[in-house]
Amino acid sequence: MLISRAGNISSWGRVSIDLIYARHGQKFHDWMTELDEVLSLGLDHLSLYQLTIEPGTVYARLHREGRLALPDDEAGADMYEATLEACANAGLFAYEISNLAKPGFESRHNQTYWRYEPYLGVGPGAHGRPRLSGQIFETHHAAKPSDWALGTIQANCLSQDDELSERLVMGLRLWEGLDLSFLQKMGKQLDHAALSKSLPGGLIKEARHDYLQLSPQGRLVLEHLLPIIDGHITSS
Repeated sequence: MLISRAGNISSWGRVSIDLIYARHGQKFHDWMTELDEVLSLGLDHLSLYQLTIEPGTVYARLHREGRLALPDDEAGADMYEATLEACANAGLFAYEISNLAKPGFESRHNQTYWRYEPYLGVGPGAHGRPRLSGQIFETHHAAKPSDWALGTIQANCLSQDDELSERLVMGLRLWEGLDLSFLQKMGKQLDHAALSKSLPGGLIKEARHDYLQLSPQGRLVLEHLLPIIDGHITSS
């Protein structure tokens, strides 16, 4: 493997590696062997992605034809949970669903997105979330370089519902949880008591009137929890 040739990279400064797991034909043991080899390199940050099949791709066709043997969801979850444990033993902690780092080596760039802070998109195909006159805008630059050079850009003011959905899906990915103070500005509140009753135990780590933090198990099923959480946000 190429990573076996890298040697000790800890002297290179900040080092981050991206890995894809639950790949074609990959077994649990194969993944853990690969992960152990990567962790032995002394990296500071790891981005972790489960292979997804996008419509219209060659992989989608192969998968549809039964020619792509992917681990099932349960096997993928086992790989993910074992990865969190192995990385923690190596000093890398999951500060976000797909990102692990040594303390102080978290990605400041990506935390801007997850904390829903404003940012500008620059370049062909870039998108942004700037704030103008107290409103949040969704901006898209033209993907075609010749159109982008003409200053072609789309800008739409986000609705309150869209903003709420984005804040939930971004903020609840983080280990630190989500500050819910923005709900008050929207004239809304989260019914924590009703939410807790509607969910199995162990999915919420901490809940207050202005704060919500999911457990590692909760973040693992975030996609399924989002509509439930959203359904317990009511007008105050």
